[in-house]
Amino acid sequence: MTSKLGAAPRAEAANACEWAWVDLSRDGRAAWEVAFDDLPDGDVYFHPGYAEVLRRNGEGEPACLVVRSRSGLLLFPFLRRPIDPDLLRSAGLPADLMDVVTPYGYGGPSVAAADAAGEAELLAGYRHIVAQEFPRRGLVAEFVRFHPVLANHRGEQPGLERVRRSQTVVFDLTRDPERLWNEMDPTARNKARRARKGGVVIAEDRDLDHFESFHDNYIETMRRREAAAGYHYPLEFFRNTVEDLRGMVHLFVARSDGAIVNAALILQRGSHAHYHFSGSDETRRVPGANNLLLYEVALWARSRGARTLHLGGGRRPGDTLFQFKASFSPLHLDFWTGTAIHLPEAYERLCAAAAARRDPAAPPIDPGFFPRYRA
Repeated sequence: MTSKLGAAPRAEAANACEWAWVDLSRDGRAAWEVAFDDLPDGDVYFHPGYAEVLRRNGEGEPACLVVRSRSGLLLFPFLRRPIDPDLLRSAGLPADLMDVVTPYGYGGPSVAAADAAGEAELLAGYRHIVAQEFPRRGLVAEFVRFHPVLANHRGEQPGLERVRRSQTVVFDLTRDPERLWNEMDPTARNKARRARKGGVVIAEDRDLDHFESFHDNYIETMRRREAAAGYHYPLEFFRNTVEDLRGMVHLFVARSDGAIVNAALILQRGSHAHYHFSGSDETRRVPGANNLLLYEVALWARSRGARTLHLGGGRRPGDTLFQFKASFSPLHLDFWTGTAIHLPEAYERLCAAAAARRDPAAPPIDPGFFPRYRA
């Protein structure tokens, strides 16, 4: 469906935009892929295959707003999530209401514009479309995880309340290998050096011979970290990731005495590479193996034309996971989220219904949790 926006009192620039709402289940991947391919340097997180992986995992129904103007293009992928039917009934609301979240990882709008004015026009246009279409389609609320490398939280985006949450760590691959090495924390360098001297070998597993071992190690790592159940992805999830993002997913392994001790799943397309998932075998722990793996992956991504390797952040600001990642690079970027309520009365009724059935002995809800009725 393509339409021309009419007059927009809140965003005059929207008049110059044309847009399409691409529903992955209804329309298939073709229209979304055409738009994605029109981005000069599209990141994997905006590819329809990435959204399809999450759809198969039951995380929502993917759609993408494709907005075009004379000066550029904007893609905004999102997942529509059903709301608990019992909660809707308790709130006296229609059974087909849903809410919106950007796919796991980093999202928001991906913009390719000729200049700053063109970017502003596209941002105003997409937010105007969201403000018109989300309420009309029964989408109660919206939660956006912005992309730290793209810094796409910036600019006028009417209707979104934006909050800086934490920081993430990035290898700047425009630097030469020697500088990348020297910018690592001395302890991280020493561990990587000892692992190399101890015979640890890093290699890309192009035939995915160790895919199941990677998954076993990943699940064990999630258990050790006491990660939420939602992060305990089944093997099928990872197989779908490889299938739906063919050529953009790479498995790297660290071997010691012939055994796999660490493994990481890397996403890479064009300028962007991501340390997506990882796992280690605690029974064969080799100090420094993961340090060496990350440095070697950075060199590999650089050789393929990537300008950044995004390591992500921690579970909480400044925790040990963040500190480990921060030991590899001094470049730390802000991670922002955005929220919007599109059906305020429905939102308040859902929150009231959720509060009424909440166990009084339960811990208090994090004030920043959104949407509150899902806490």
